[in-house]
Order: sequence, then C-alpha cells, then structure tokens
Amino acid sequence: MISVFILAIMMLSLYASFNSGFGTVAVTREELRATQIMTQKLKAIRLLTWSQLPTAPTTVSDEFVDQPQSNLTQLLGVVGGKINLGGTFLLNLSLLFPLNDDGLKAKPTPVVGFDYVF
Repeated sequence: MISVFILAIMMLSLYASFNSGFGTVAVTREELRATQIMTQKLKAIRLLTWSQLPTAPTTVSDEFVDQPQSNLTQLLGVVGGKINLGGTFLLNLSLLFPLNDDGLKAKPTPVVGFDYVF
C-alpha cells in the first residue's frame, strides 16, 4: 500500500517536471522572438535621420510566435532482437527506419546495446 502511494507521488512529480520543462521552453522561445523583433525595430530607428524620426512607424505588425512551415515530427519504425551471449549478458540489435517523409530525412540507423540480467 505504501509502495503504491510512493509510486503515485513519483508519477505526479514526473508529470509536473515535464509540464514545467515544456513551459520553460515555450517562455524562452517567446522571449527570444520578442528580443529579435525589438532588435530589428531599434536597428531600423537607429538608421533614421533626425528629420525622418517623427515619421517613423510607432506600431509593430510582426508575428510574435513563429510557426514552423512544416512538421518536424518523424515517425520511426524499429526491428530488432536480443541475443544471449552466455550467462547474464544480452546483446541488443535494432534498426530504426523512417515511416514517413516528415522531419529530418534520416537513413536507417543501427542501434546496438548490452544488457546485464541478474
């Protein structure tokens, strides 16, 4: 009973940490984009002469959040198996391959791993 309670607390903590991490990344991206827009506008104002300054635009019409033009998510398939090397050692052999054309165009990727079973 106590172990179930501890597991529930651990899962809740894991979810909260993921939520916090994704939120931090989103805020950081928004702040970076705002900094880019402000830097661009200040550079444009810096290049104006004193006589052009009163006619400078006072509003910003740039997009605040840049949405990517394409999907960066790639769907991968995997084929693999395990080989017993004797005793308690296992060799993992897998091959990752793309199932769609989205994201980066990766070639099939071999993955090798070792496990110790006790």
